[in-house]
Amino acid sequence: MKILLTGSFGNVGLSTLEELIRKNYSIRVLDIYNKKNRRIASKYKDQIDIIWGDLRNPKDVEKAVEGQHVVIHTAAIIPPLADKKPKFAESVNVGGTKNIINAMKSQPQKPKITKIIPFSKKTSFLFFRFRQILKYYIRYRDF
Repeated sequence: MKILLTGSFGNVGLSTLEELIRKNYSIRVLDIYNKKNRRIASKYKDQIDIIWGDLRNPKDVEKAVEGQHVVIHTAAIIPPLADKKPKFAESVNVGGTKNIINAMKSQPQKPKITKIIPFSKKTSFLFFRFRQILKYYIRYRDF
């Protein structure tokens, strides 16, 4: 099973990544190339296929989605940055999600999207429980 994980080096994505690795899935990740992400990625470099790119760039997203069976989309700009830069947050959260959906539609064999996780002030309180929910979801969910 080939799984694309977006936002893999953020809080939610990293919990997801660790659980997917534990379950021995073939994992491709799409994330922004920066110092923090490079440091985190170095721990997993032999276990994952890393695509450095931007959700707002359709070509980056198409490259990441190509050949995948499942997409787990956890990338998002969340508060407080989302509150400080709402246009940026919208371009990533809405525009990036549209790019993922369009890239999936363009594939000869359509990947299955298992989760889109939108974050806002109202939903971010769920953040702390996500790891437990994720472990349950991956354990009992048949991809």
